[in-house]
Amino acid sequence: MTLSGLLIIAAVALFAIMLLSGWYTRVFTDRVRRRLEWIEEIFDTGNPPVVWHCHGRATRRDVQRLDKLIGYLAKTTLVVDEATREEVASRLSEVREQWHSQEIQSKLNGKD
Repeated sequence: MTLSGLLIIAAVALFAIMLLSGWYTRVFTDRVRRRLEWIEEIFDTGNPPVVWHCHGRATRRDVQRLDKLIGYLAKTTLVVDEATREEVASRLSEVREQWHSQEIQSKLNGKD
C-alpha cells in the first residue's frame, strides 16, 4: 500500500472519529437537558412531566422514573455544589412522597 493510500485511510478514520464524537456529544447533552427539563417541570407543576404521558396523577411508573431522576442527581458531577444537590434531592424526595401517597390513595379509591 502506498503512502497516499495510508493517508486517505487515516483521513477517513479521523473523519469518522470526529463524526462519532459529535454524535455522542449531542446525545449526551440532549439526555442531560431532558432530565433537567423534567426536574424543572416537576418543580413548577408538582406533577409528572407531560412527556411521561401523565393522566393528571402520578402512577407507579412515574414514581419509578422519579426514583431514577433522584439516583441520577446523586451520581452526576454536573451540579454546582453539594448544597444545591441536597436541596434539589430534598425537593424531589418530597414530591416522590406526595406522588406515592397519591398512588396509594388512588388504589384505595379503586381508580387504578
